[in-house]
Amino acid sequence: AARGLSFDLQLCPAQMEAAAAMISRHPGVPVVIDHMGKPWRLRADGGAADAAELAAWRKGMAALAALPQVSCKLSMLGVAVPGWPAGGTKEELLRGLVLETISLFGARRCMFNSNWHINGAVSNSDAGDVPSDEALTMASLFERFHGWVAHLGEAEREALFAGSAERFYRI
Repeated sequence: AARGLSFDLQLCPAQMEAAAAMISRHPGVPVVIDHMGKPWRLRADGGAADAAELAAWRKGMAALAALPQVSCKLSMLGVAVPGWPAGGTKEELLRGLVLETISLFGARRCMFNSNWHINGAVSNSDAGDVPSDEALTMASLFERFHGWVAHLGEAEREALFAGSAERFYRI
């Protein structure tokens, strides 16, 4: 905190409560959760595996969102729901999780991020064998993001696409 540094935290739902406890002991250190907390390979089939993963994710995200110095990147979403760009229930689930995250943290503590330079080719899946009908470009990714939050006010959208990142990273 004394040096004005921030911390990017990559974790999974099983680690969130312990992370929240640790972060709470350092209120002066801004922390951003990478990749929406990495809910893992949800099938969007309404099954027990998805329900268990989402229960752990929701509990952990609520604990992290309760800490005012914690923000969240909405990125690498294909880890959460592989194949989501094909639409249907997979995209509906992912959109819902993004909006749930924004609701928990507020737009001022969430930021869309493509992570494109590292894993753009697999932004819709955690595997490299993405069918061509599910291919995603950076432009189409951000078009989807814009569509998901079109109902929000201009100030909230500005925060999600620029302002939150500018504030967090002091740029």
